[in-house]
Amino acid sequence: MLNEIGKEDFGNNKERKKLKQCKAIIVNIRCFVERIRTKNPKLFDGLSTFLEIAWFLFGTFFSSLASNVWIAGGIASVAFGALYFYQWMILTNKLERELEEKEKEKKENIKRIKQRSEESIQEIRQKVMVSAAFSHNVTHDIKTQISWMPDQKIADTREKTANSLISILNDLEKILSVYYSHTICASIKLCLKANRLKTFARGNENIKCRGGRKKVQRLDKGSIRITDNYAYNSILKRQLSFFAEGDLKSLTEKENDSDVFYCEYGDKWPDYFLSTIVIPIRYRIVNNGKSEYKMLGVICVDSKEKHPEWSNRTDNYGYQMTAFVADAVYSLIDCYMIAQKESKEIANRE
Repeated sequence: MLNEIGKEDFGNNKERKKLKQCKAIIVNIRCFVERIRTKNPKLFDGLSTFLEIAWFLFGTFFSSLASNVWIAGGIASVAFGALYFYQWMILTNKLERELEEKEKEKKENIKRIKQRSEESIQEIRQKVMVSAAFSHNVTHDIKTQISWMPDQKIADTREKTANSLISILNDLEKILSVYYSHTICASIKLCLKANRLKTFARGNENIKCRGGRKKVQRLDKGSIRITDNYAYNSILKRQLSFFAEGDLKSLTEKENDSDVFYCEYGDKWPDYFLSTIVIPIRYRIVNNGKSEYKMLGVICVDSKEKHPEWSNRTDNYGYQMTAFVADAVYSLIDCYMIAQKESKEIANRE
């Protein structure tokens, strides 16, 4: 019994070995055919089509040409077997090529997705780095300017303070313009006296948008009444912590249903901006349980594009960067105003 089982296993192993050899031969033939096709695909495909047609014609008329039916049948069987084997090889190779191409395409897609992800991560890192560097430069410059004020003339203090604020506004414009992919303008207006503001510093983009340096110099000679600007009036009258609108033509935050936006530019304001963020530069003072604000001015950021995400919201990049600058420049402007006041008092005594 064991001997019979052993003989049977030996026979099966022998058959498996022969089958493997046959498969190996078939694979080698397929690879050989594929190498020929790879060298000249168009010629190979043309010859394949020609052979199929020739074989069809041969199979149709061969039986009438051969005298011996058995010989004719045998030759036809071998011929058609070879044809089917050839077609099987071609189709199998084609299927493997398609699978390889799909696999290659899949790997390329994964590579592209990975590359885009890495580029996005790198872009985010760069933006974070730019924001961090901007924050550091602003605070460092303010600290430096304040430390110089006691030992310099008021004219130098005014000039250096204005230059520092202009530099800060230029950097703010660049950061926001890159983030939003279009031009963002920025300016700072200071409180002169009750209910009036005066533009103290503008970014380069703001100057371009308002018609150039000469036109801006003429505009900045005058002051702006709070009541002539809807945003400024809203902050002071309604005690808002900020004013932000992504579409000034259709106000989302109105005191009255009939409200429309207006400002010192008259009817031409839509030529300059369609969205804005205005944040007061102020400090909260608490005295005997009562709180009030010491307001030095406002920082304004605006754009010719609409920004729905700005409307009365703080969860956006534009607001956060503008609010940071408003908080950061308070100390610089406060020290400048104190120095200016002291200078006037000394001049009056003399």
